[in-house]
Amino acid sequence: ETTAPEMSLEEWQAWLSGAPSPDEDSWQAFAALPEEQRDQLLNLQRAEVLQAVRTSPPAALPLANCLVHASRGTDAWGGLAPRTLGVALHFNGRSQEAVEHFSVALAWYEEHDEQLEAARVQRSLVDVYQMSGNSERALEVAAAARTTFEARGERTLLAQLECNVGNVHFRLDRYGAAREHYE
Repeated sequence: ETTAPEMSLEEWQAWLSGAPSPDEDSWQAFAALPEEQRDQLLNLQRAEVLQAVRTSPPAALPLANCLVHASRGTDAWGGLAPRTLGVALHFNGRSQEAVEHFSVALAWYEEHDEQLEAARVQRSLVDVYQMSGNSERALEVAAAARTTFEARGERTLLAQLECNVGNVHFRLDRYGAAREHYE
């Protein structure tokens, strides 16, 4: 049995942020951490990925890959880790690759009957599909997300979705339809 070395939360976070190579002993030690501490570190890592996406997208990729690796074996991160990697890929102009990771996340949320989270992923997929050249699929996932947001009274998420749909129509030179969704 592997035991976690005596490292503080800050030291583990620095280790994760350094996007370590997959040294099995270190990863086994990380996996041996108490679930609460490991989850806290995964949340910190995810926050770092999302910050990097906004400030330095290339730096987000190794952090997101590390998050996916670090989350292995934790069922609670089955949707969130690939979703975060999808975000990092999309913001680095790799939308086709991002589709794959968002699709994994979507399938996980649907399998676990987390409809709202599935709809949030679909909201993101509208832009990802558009940027990967699949406008029709973008509009299909938008329709599915719209149904969930409307049924749950999620006005803010619905407004964000409609902006994404408006962008799809705008890029297709369907200005009247774009205006309707923006309104």
